[in-house]
Amino acid sequence: MQGNGCLKINDDEFYSYKTMISEMAGLLEEKLSAYMYIMQTVCNDGIISGNVHDNLKEYMEAVRLMEGQLLLLSSALGSNIDAFISEIDELDKNLYYGY
Repeated sequence: MQGNGCLKINDDEFYSYKTMISEMAGLLEEKLSAYMYIMQTVCNDGIISGNVHDNLKEYMEAVRLMEGQLLLLSSALGSNIDAFISEIDELDKNLYYGY
């Protein structure tokens, strides 16, 4: 906020955040896939039976439910950013274009 009491919103900063969020979600999805692959390998080749194996399989199913959720969240956040900027632009157009 400036000393004159005006709130200044930098659209580019919000769009930069949107891009960063999307990129981070993609990276996290990749890490999650790699993690799932490692756990599957452990179940198939390392711990092939018993309680630990069964519990790991159960855990993998819970983790598998998270796949794709980060991208959906990222998309929703991106839509919210777009809507926010559009709403601000609509409200402040009077400052730039008059009535």
